[in-house]
Amino acid sequence: MMRFLAALTTFLFLCAWAGPAPAGDVWTVTALDWPPYSGPDLPDQGTAIAALRRTLAVKDIELRVIFLPWARAKMEAAEHDYAGYCPAWPEEVEPGFTASPPIGFSRIAVVARNRAISFPDLAGLFARFRVGLVKTYVYPKPIAKLAAAHPRHVVWAPDERSLARMLFSSRFETAITDPEVMRHNAREEGLGTVAVLLEMEVKPLVLALRDTERGRERLRLLRRLLSGDVEPAPEP
Repeated sequence: MMRFLAALTTFLFLCAWAGPAPAGDVWTVTALDWPPYSGPDLPDQGTAIAALRRTLAVKDIELRVIFLPWARAKMEAAEHDYAGYCPAWPEEVEPGFTASPPIGFSRIAVVARNRAISFPDLAGLFARFRVGLVKTYVYPKPIAKLAAAHPRHVVWAPDERSLARMLFSSRFETAITDPEVMRHNAREEGLGTVAVLLEMEVKPLVLALRDTERGRERLRLLRRLLSGDVEPAPEP
């Protein structure tokens, strides 16, 4: 009897570790329109969404994406029974959510219309020039601290497309954002070329998963999928 119970316990443990995703499972996430990483009108709904969808497809999991303004995307993910929201910088993972391993990468840089602007460092930038930032973003702490210390030199844009328009209409001399996002919007709006003045860091793009029992199961599975430690789903 004891051997049977031990074998049963081992079997149940292995079943739990194998992951929570039976064939036909669906993960619904909210996302923002943030090209080229995510967007309803982009090929494959954006590079980050496409990468997550390919990862989940290994276990025959369907990814459904609801595109919303960023603040609302995070709110809806918290209020409904969704898997979470993405793509997010780690700083944008709200309480009640847990960050997945990276599903892609983003960059943060100081950009401008041309290279005529010079500054010794980031503190010198905020001290001497107007800097455009996106209101709904949670910027890394060094940027957030400098923005708070120089409120008269900070201009807040409601979203990335507005940030691009405001930069090229001289509302500010520089902006801090992902340069690929700025370039995409500048091309779409016919605004011109974008110069990268200072690259600061590469940021992981993560899926913010709900910090619930179900969410933690999904996180364990996603970690294994992203590490390649999962057998593919059987052929139908």
